[in-house]
Amino acid sequence: MIIILSVLPLLVSAANTLTFSPIFGAPGDTLLVAVMLTNEDEVTAAQVNIPLGPQLRYWSGSAKLDSYRSNGHSMVANAANDTLYVTIFSLNQASLIDEDGDIFTFYVILGNEPADYPLTAQVVLAGRDGQSLPVTVEPEIVTIYAPKIEVVTKSIDYGHIPIRATYTKTLQVRNKGNAPLLISNIIFSAAEFSVESTEYIIAAGQTQSIAVSFAPLLHGAISESVRLRSNAINDADVYGANIAQLIADPFSVNELRVQPASGISDDTVTVTLRMNNMETDLVGVQVSFKLPKQLDYIANSVALLERTASMLATSTQSNDTLTLMLYSLNNTPIAGEDGNLLTFNVRLNGSSGSYALKPINTMLVNTAGQNMVSAVYQAYVTIQSPTISGDASLNLGHVPVTQRCTTSYSVRNKGQAPLTLKGAAFLQEGFRLLTNTPLEIAKNQTQTLEIEFTPSVEGNISTTMQLYSNDPAARMKSVAITGSVYEPNSMTLSGSSVGSQYRLDVGMENYSELTGVQFDLVGLSPFATCNKAPRASAHILSWSEVEEGRCRFVLFAMDNTMLGHEGTLMTLIFNAEQAILLNGSTLIMDSITVVHTSSGAKEVAAPQPWLVDYVPSDEPTAIDNVFSNLDGSHKLLHNGQILILRGNKTYSVTGQEVK
Repeated sequence: MIIILSVLPLLVSAANTLTFSPIFGAPGDTLLVAVMLTNEDEVTAAQVNIPLGPQLRYWSGSAKLDSYRSNGHSMVANAANDTLYVTIFSLNQASLIDEDGDIFTFYVILGNEPADYPLTAQVVLAGRDGQSLPVTVEPEIVTIYAPKIEVVTKSIDYGHIPIRATYTKTLQVRNKGNAPLLISNIIFSAAEFSVESTEYIIAAGQTQSIAVSFAPLLHGAISESVRLRSNAINDADVYGANIAQLIADPFSVNELRVQPASGISDDTVTVTLRMNNMETDLVGVQVSFKLPKQLDYIANSVALLERTASMLATSTQSNDTLTLMLYSLNNTPIAGEDGNLLTFNVRLNGSSGSYALKPINTMLVNTAGQNMVSAVYQAYVTIQSPTISGDASLNLGHVPVTQRCTTSYSVRNKGQAPLTLKGAAFLQEGFRLLTNTPLEIAKNQTQTLEIEFTPSVEGNISTTMQLYSNDPAARMKSVAITGSVYEPNSMTLSGSSVGSQYRLDVGMENYSELTGVQFDLVGLSPFATCNKAPRASAHILSWSEVEEGRCRFVLFAMDNTMLGHEGTLMTLIFNAEQAILLNGSTLIMDSITVVHTSSGAKEVAAPQPWLVDYVPSDEPTAIDNVFSNLDGSHKLLHNGQILILRGNKTYSVTGQEVK
C-alpha cells in the first residue's frame, strides 16, 4: 500500500463512488455493514479509513473481503482510536472484478446513546498504473434507536402544609431518546404519595406531566423519593435519571381562637376561647394576654366547658398580663377536634372602641410534651359607652338675696350607649338639684336639669357643680357656677297732682338696715319745698343744685337712726306755676348711695326715669303778661321762662281762654 500511495501519476477523470449499506438498530445490536464501490476505472487497490466514533464499536476480526469482486486480492483490517482501517491490494496489480457491488463487509456493535451518527470514510483508490483515482464517498446515517428518560423535575417541594389534606405537584418527565418511552411503574418511598396512573407512553422528544399527590397524615419534615421504571436505555438507578426527590414539612393544624365579645361600658362580658385541632392527644393549653387598660379581668372567672370538663384550669395576673392554664392530671386529652374550651369574664372600663385580645406565649401541648400550636387568632372586645356633654359653665346672673332662683342646665349624651346621670354635688351651700336622679339619657338625646339656688348673703357666686355619670371618660363632670347675690335696696319715684300742686314722692325699699341716703335728681325745675316723710322724721334733710337741672339730696342721722325698710322718704312740692313748668319733663335719679349701719356706704340701682304728668284738679289757672307776638305753642313769660302748653287744658290768659 505504501507503494500505491507513493505513486502520484496524473489524475484520470472517471466516476468512482463508495457507499455504505443502511445501518440502524437498538443499543447493543451487532450489525453487518457492507461497503460498496461503483467504479468506472479499473481499481487495483484501495485504502478505506472509516471513523466509527464512540457509539460504533468494530467487532474485531469481522471484516471480510467480498469474494465476488476479489481477483486474488488481499485485505488487512484493524481498528484503533475509534477508526477502522481497511487496506485491499493485489501483488500482481490485478483489477477488482466487476464494476459494482460490495468490496468488503464488517460488523459493528451499537452503543447506548440513541441518536443518528454519520458514517463516512477517507478513501484512496489506485489504478493499474498505480495512479490515484478520483472517488466520491456518500455518507450513511447510522441510527441507534432507544428511549432515554430524563426526570426534568429533580425535586418537588410541597412546603409547610397542614396534614389531612391532599396536595398535588407536577413531575415533568422527558423522553430524550428517539424511540417511544414506556413507563411501566412509578414507585414511591412513602405511602402518602400517589399518582393516578403508573403507566405512560412518551413519544420521542416529548415531555409528560405527571401529577403527584401528597396526602400527609402525620406532622414532621420528610425527604422521600420517586423512581420510574421504563424501557429507557438509562433506566438503571445508577444513572439517577429516573429518580426525583420529594420533600415536605407537613404540620398538624391546631389553632386557638379568641371569640369576639361586646357590651356597654361598666358591664361584665364573657370571652370564649375556641380550638380546632388535628392532634387528638392534646392534654394542656397555656395562653397569655396583655390586657388593654379598658378591660379588667374578673378574678377566678375561668369556667370550663364540655370539651374540657375533666380538666383543671388556673388563672394568674401580673400587672397587665393575664395567663390562663388548662391541664389534666392524668394526661386525659381534650375531647373532640373543634369547639370551645373555656370562658373568662372581663369588666368593660373604657370609652367606645374595639380593643384587641391577642394571644401571646401560646402552647398546645401533646402527651409527648411537644407544643403543637400552628396558629393563634385574636379577637376584639367592643365597648359601647355614653359620652356626657354640656357647657363648662353656668351663669346665674344677679340674684336677690331675698328670694330663691331656679335655672336650667342641658346635658347631652353624645355616646353610643344610654347615659345614666347618677346625681349632682355642689361645692357651696344653697344649691340643690331639683331633677330626680338617677336619670337615663338615650344616645344622641338631651335632658334639662333644674337647679335651685337659695342665697343667704350678698356677694359674688363662684362654685362648682359636679355631675356624676357612667361616662367612663368623665365619671365626674365639673361645671363652674358664677353670678352675684345682691341685697334688693331700691329707690322709687311717684308723683300726683293735689289741687294746684304737684307732689313728687321719693321712696325706698331696703333689705338691709340703712341710716342714710344720697341721690341726684336730674331734670328738675324749681320746687317750693321738700318735706321729710314720717320714716325719716329723725333725720336731717338737705339739698342743693349742683348744676343746672341737677339737684342733690342728702338724708342722714347723726346718731345712726334707722330709716326702716319701706315707704316714702321725702316729698317734693311744686306750686301750680312750677308744676306747669315741670309737666312733661323726664326725671332721672342717679348717683344713689345708701349708708349701712355695719358696712358703710353702698350704691343702689336707680329706678326707671319718671315722666311728670301734672293734671290740676281745680279751675283753670290765670297766666298774665303773655306776649302775643310768640308762636302759638311757646309763650314768653314775664320771668323769661318758656311755657310749653300741652294737652287739652284751658288757661285764662289776660282774661282770655287759651287752650
